Amino acid sequence: CRQASVLWELDRATFNNIVMEGVQRKRNQCLSVLSSVPMFADISRTELENIIDALKMERRPHGDVIIRQGEVGDHFYIVYEGQVMASKVTDSEPVMMIHEAGDYFGELALILDAPRAATVVASSEPEVCLLSMDRATFKRITGEHSALHGYLESNVDRYA
Repeated sequence: CRQASVLWELDRATFNNIVMEGVQRKRNQCLSVLSSVPMFADISRTELENIIDALKMERRPHGDVIIRQGEVGDHFYIVYEGQVMASKVTDSEPVMMIHEAGDYFGELALILDAPRAATVVASSEPEVCLLSMDRATFKRITGEHSALHGYLESNVDRYA
């Protein structure tokens, strides 16, 4: 079946300019939040920009369960805007923790290859904005940056 159509063409320089403008805008937005995250303190700006390029932005509505205790973990998250509530059911009493912009969660399951240690729910109205990265990207990036991997491993007990 043939239909009339219109074809648009962009030269390479224009295309690259458009793409790079979007990349630079994302980097600038994320740098302000991520530069205050202690785990990124010893990482150069260039390395941090590479990490930002690997992150995806997600918006989750209030009340949405982001991760559930006991499930397999496949993503690492950084809170970009808003708050999330983490709750952990233990033998004694439930433990609750609020994560705000610059806080991260979900790394334990990826570092330890263990089930999720807590349930995390979006608690901001109307939504929370997160930066996320999948397991493969997380493993690659933390493997490339031994200081980052060491920081994460040394802080595994922050939830205990």
